[in-house]
Amino acid sequence: TERALKREERARAALVALPLGAAQEELHQARIEAKKARYTLECMNAIGVQQDREGARAFRRAQRDLGTAHDWATLLAFIEKERARRTRHASDEFAMIHEDDSIAALAGRVAALEREARTGFRPPEELAS
Repeated sequence: TERALKREERARAALVALPLGAAQEELHQARIEAKKARYTLECMNAIGVQQDREGARAFRRAQRDLGTAHDWATLLAFIEKERARRTRHASDEFAMIHEDDSIAALAGRVAALEREARTGFRPPEELAS
C-alpha cells in the first residue's frame, strides 16, 4: 500500500509540475508516471485495498491526453523523416514540387495538432490536490 501511494504521489507531482507547453520528453515521462499510477490504482481497487475509481479514471484521462500529444509528435517525426528521404532520392529530372508541397502541408497540419495537444494539456482537477 505504501509503495502504491508513493507511485500515485510521483504521478500527481509529475503531472502538476508540467509547465504550460512542456517539451515532448517531459510529457512522455509524465505519461509513463500516470500509466504506472493508473495500473497500480486499478489493481488496488480490484483487490479491495483501495476504493479510488475516480482517481484511476483521472489518471486514465491524463494518460490519454498526453498520449495524443505524443502520437502527433511521433507522426510528425515520421513525416519529416519520409520527406527528407524522398528529397535525398529526388533528381533534377524528376521534380517533387507538388508532392513536397503536399507533404509540407500535411506536416504543418500535424505540427499544429501536436502543438495544440501539448500546450492544451491540463492535469485533471482531481489530480491537482
